[in-house]
Amino acid sequence: MKKIKVLALTLVFAFAALGGAYALWFDTLYVDATAKTGIVDLEWADLHQVDPDPNYTGYEDGDVYGTDDGHDGLDTMDPGNPNENKNIGSLTTVIKKSAREEGTGDQDKVSRYDKLQISLKNGYPGYQEYVDIKIKNVGTVPVKFEELGGKDGIPEWLLVEFRDPADTAKTVELEGYQLDPGKEIPVMIVFRVIENLESGAICPQNASANFSLTLKGVQWNEYDFDTMPDQITFPRQDNYPFPPYDN
Repeated sequence: MKKIKVLALTLVFAFAALGGAYALWFDTLYVDATAKTGIVDLEWADLHQVDPDPNYTGYEDGDVYGTDDGHDGLDTMDPGNPNENKNIGSLTTVIKKSAREEGTGDQDKVSRYDKLQISLKNGYPGYQEYVDIKIKNVGTVPVKFEELGGKDGIPEWLLVEFRDPADTAKTVELEGYQLDPGKEIPVMIVFRVIENLESGAICPQNASANFSLTLKGVQWNEYDFDTMPDQITFPRQDNYPFPPYDN
């Protein structure tokens, strides 16, 4: 009889303990997160051509004094030169789309108007012309420009410079310039055929050159910075430190 009472009491305590385990109070915290990356995307826009085609092509079908009744297209370059004001050369420019480069940093998610195709025709020593254009940040991330590349392919008889449309005597230094999302910067791209070359030769006749210029914009925090680690880094430098947490 005593054994039965002890067994019954043991079962009572066992069930009591079991019930306490299932009746434990608790709460659960959840983290629902949405992560979306930004966009680095630049484009050429608002092109203005000063001396596009057609240019003078010969006495039978060309007009050396201009392309229309208003004499548009005249080569007016150097102030005070009485021998100018003729339509001899031309500088034609077209904005074109580039191919997407999936899997790389250059993905063009907003705009593919990355290529500026320029054609100088019937140039001669002293010919100078320009195009006005804007560089727009159509992405969502600030960018900084790296050094203008591709200069090695420019022939020695051709000068190429970026000038400030608001102050044409001023060369635009784009390297390190930050362009924020939704902003734009106007630039003047100037070409001039020179006569006396550093080599001592003169500008060759019937010469042609094919070259490209690259103006790379990188996300602003990558500019002139060593490779960033692919890991969480602490301690970090916060401009506005958080107050200490209350325990």
